[in-house]
Amino acid sequence: MSAYLPVRGTIFELASRVVDPAFGFAMGRIYFYASVMLVCIEYGAVATIIQYWNTSVNPAVWVAIAMVVCIIVNVVGVKYYGETEFIACSIKIFLLAGLCMLTLVTICGGNPEHDAYGFHT
Repeated sequence: MSAYLPVRGTIFELASRVVDPAFGFAMGRIYFYASVMLVCIEYGAVATIIQYWNTSVNPAVWVAIAMVVCIIVNVVGVKYYGETEFIACSIKIFLLAGLCMLTLVTICGGNPEHDAYGFHT
């Protein structure tokens, strides 16, 4: 579609031109609503995951902390935002590598039962 009808703007502009302006408007509203709900779902997921380890604190506290951290990261300058993203991605990569090694050790017999899980015939 983009090659056939190049338009200036987003996919909503294309929908407005091809189908109907009301359809493009509705697509934009639905996209905005989905983005807002995604943010809410992320905060709820943070609270749910932390509740597995700490049940004595109200989940609303964890939602508030996640919101404050998100706002602070997005309000500070681009230098600190980039550093925060770099540190978060580094933690993810090291955690993934560590979990892969832990899984390999556990499968090969480095577990409390001293039993190799996947190598029985």
